[in-house]
Amino acid sequence: ADARAPRQVAAFGLETLAEGLLLQGDKLYVSTLSSTGIAGVLLVDISIPAAPRRVGSVAEDRAALTRGPFLFTLDAYGQVSVLVVTDPYQSRLVRRRKAIPGFEGQVVALDEIGGQALLVAVGVGPDGTGSIATIAIDDPVFMERKGQTTFNDSPRLQAAGIALFGEHACVLDARAGRVRILELSPVHAPRQVGELARRLSDAARVVVDGRYAYLFDSSLVIVDLRDLTAPTFAHNEPLDLRISVEDLVVQDGYAYLAPRGERGLKVLDVSDPRSVSEVAEVVGIGGVSSVAVRQPRAYLASSTGSVSYTHLDVYKRQHSLSAWVQL
Repeated sequence: ADARAPRQVAAFGLETLAEGLLLQGDKLYVSTLSSTGIAGVLLVDISIPAAPRRVGSVAEDRAALTRGPFLFTLDAYGQVSVLVVTDPYQSRLVRRRKAIPGFEGQVVALDEIGGQALLVAVGVGPDGTGSIATIAIDDPVFMERKGQTTFNDSPRLQAAGIALFGEHACVLDARAGRVRILELSPVHAPRQVGELARRLSDAARVVVDGRYAYLFDSSLVIVDLRDLTAPTFAHNEPLDLRISVEDLVVQDGYAYLAPRGERGLKVLDVSDPRSVSEVAEVVGIGGVSSVAVRQPRAYLASSTGSVSYTHLDVYKRQHSLSAWVQL
């Protein structure tokens, strides 16, 4: 598998817009949005990568995360639903659009603390005050808030992103340009332990891979997390990407970027944050809105297209909606 020479091996079209991808085993959950604004989750069977199969719609709203047989979704009002997906052709709703007890405000993101039956929820209260909560999901139907911390110093928090690593979380407050590091243990008392000294004027999402956090929009900022109490830039200045990035995944020293517009997929070598370079580009597959990577493949979703299935020899077709790229 060579990230420097990706090639398309399959494509699968949808009738609706694809807004996000979530991988779990041989399942690919595609968050979709219809032309009338109705959100949903489509399940695609990818057990045979060269022949993906559309299973069907399994949920409403937006896919947030998976844990075992459970699929957690969020609606536009920050309410959480839970489905049991034990068989690709069967799903059962066990919790429908409920707020998390004891957690005030709208949930805007969910993530899982590795190895534990816990979630981390990022929320915004009615007064705009941002907060982070740890949520026990031993019983996903009856979630329980364990702990919570509030950012009183950041009115109108715009929690654009959260990324978990170990027992910590990196939270991006896009409105204030602040990057916060939180310690999530003990779970009943999450607390902030560090913050990037410099404010960021251009960052909309955050991912963490190893010792680095990657913040991006039209520029890429790489933050060194070796000292969690005082994270620093891993390079002198933000890297001008000259594009607006919709999504980004970092794996094994490579960053996979989904640029907005009809730009395909870009691959950057970020193994040395002080010397980042573009090493590959896939074009002719439409505008990519989301990317998920599991070596040796990247899974892409674009915002335009019609039903199609293509192989490498016709991968330049402009109307493919979801493309599988062999790395």
